[in-house]
Amino acid sequence: MPYTRTFVNDAGVMGVNANLIETVADLTKKAAAGNNNPLFTLGTTTGGEKLKAVWAKANATISADTATCAVDNTTFLATATLGTYKSPPVAMASGDYGWFTQASAA
Repeated sequence: MPYTRTFVNDAGVMGVNANLIETVADLTKKAAAGNNNPLFTLGTTTGGEKLKAVWAKANATISADTATCAVDNTTFLATATLGTYKSPPVAMASGDYGWFTQASAA
């Protein structure tokens, strides 16, 4: 991928590749091969109290690096409105999966 963002948790340990997304097209190809599972389980989290990332599914089109994404804590669906998470540095279509990182450290 042409983008680079390093995610380091509170302890300074490398976490996730925040650039990673799994598109609807990727999932369709996997399903055709008999694998219906995304790379990670929805709601998978990494990081610590101050910085964390959550694997969520875009519930609508989300622009790259949107810093106001909301991630529902039950469904782990992400929207580009009134939230505290930042989307991956690539645009996402509805149905794409990706790592949403906290927009800023508390």
